[in-house]
Amino acid sequence: MKKSILFKIVSLLLIMTFVCNTSIFSFAAIETSETPVAEYNPSGIEEFGEATYYHNYTEDYRITIGLLSDGRYDIAYLETANPDLIYHSVTFIEDVEQPENFEEIEKMVCDGRVDLKTMDINREVLLTRSGDDDANVIGLDLEADRGEPYSDKYIDSLSGGGKTVSLYESMYFDIRDKAIEDFTLKAGLTVAVIVTTLKITTRQVKILLGSVLVLINGEYQLSQSTGVHSYNASVVYYREVRSGNISPYRASRELKYVYYVASGLGTCVHDDNVRDIHDDDFYDTQALLEKGLSLL
Repeated sequence: MKKSILFKIVSLLLIMTFVCNTSIFSFAAIETSETPVAEYNPSGIEEFGEATYYHNYTEDYRITIGLLSDGRYDIAYLETANPDLIYHSVTFIEDVEQPENFEEIEKMVCDGRVDLKTMDINREVLLTRSGDDDANVIGLDLEADRGEPYSDKYIDSLSGGGKTVSLYESMYFDIRDKAIEDFTLKAGLTVAVIVTTLKITTRQVKILLGSVLVLINGEYQLSQSTGVHSYNASVVYYREVRSGNISPYRASRELKYVYYVASGLGTCVHDDNVRDIHDDDFYDTQALLEKGLSLL
């Protein structure tokens, strides 16, 4: 049996376990919070082979600028109000005192002082996409980062008033079958176009598509047309206070990702804007036990 199918079966079994264990009554935490897993930086500078790439994502536009080894710039620009149209060019830029002053070049692009050509972003659905295969790739990546899914891991117990409650924790992956978007990245597209289209970093593009990126005439380009599919995926942690077959209280935590999978390459990356949504008392074992005990 494929491990991708196992990921789905494990999730279903865990959900059934939660339902069975809450057969009498269960109260969930009301207050929740959302925090980023790591500080999200919408701009950055990264090395890519012999080139240096800069990207910046704002509310109004996305831009990527690569300084190539021969002094040309690989530039891609997209306005968020019109996300199906991208502006691009690989060109020399005169009157730049410091070649790596990317913010100056960004301002020139925004002011319309750099000649860019328009191109459409291809978002068609690909027949080559396989939900099971993509879920398997994502599941293995989540497993490498968060460990294997588990259920009913004992955490602690508390007694009082002649009663005892115990806290158990489970974790499972929720990988959506339906893609958010499907991109067709055509052969010849440069790194700047790919970074701007997918709204990820140069480092992530290298992980996702490094095996099909080649250096041609000083430009890093796709050597073959490749489909990229984006998915919502979550790691869900579930803490449940139990006393026999009664579950008086529970709390949960969900890490929410957007994943990108390269068709046929077996590679994936998630964007850096990972969200952590959790009940406010999720991390407080003692508070969970005391709350559960008080509800009996």
